[in-house]
Amino acid sequence: MENIEGCREDNEGTEGEQKRERGKLIEEGSAEEGLAEGELTEEELMAEIESKFLLMEDEEKFDFLLERGPEFYELTGLYISELAEKREFNRIQELYSKLTEKYDNFLYLYVIMGATYLEIDPSLSKYYFEQALKTLDKLDGFSDSTRKKLRASFLSFIGKIS
Repeated sequence: MENIEGCREDNEGTEGEQKRERGKLIEEGSAEEGLAEGELTEEELMAEIESKFLLMEDEEKFDFLLERGPEFYELTGLYISELAEKREFNRIQELYSKLTEKYDNFLYLYVIMGATYLEIDPSLSKYYFEQALKTLDKLDGFSDSTRKKLRASFLSFIGKIS
């Protein structure tokens, strides 16, 4: 997973657009809360949003991610991990279904799903990494080097599962 994280940071395309959108949402959130511009850094605002997210009830988290999952993909991964720890796999599948219905190219969702099911259901994990690979081919905005690194990572995961 570390390789995937590094590639995501190197990329200025699709993920860069999501980061800009997330920044807008953070700014809107801080304005709604009456915070002066520049009072908190982006990292501090993200930490605040994460803290608020963690305090939400399950339904609130679910709804938040349905509306903003791609912009806050880290929180999507966090919530799926939380559900996996509680062994609430039906809830994970429900979230996955609704997110893929709404956002058909949510690359990070496929990756976190693959990682979540790696030990539990290797064939399902392989499916999710294959979906990540297919989605990677559909997305524009990745640099050639990032696309190559991601493809190699996904193929490596798929190869290890097979």
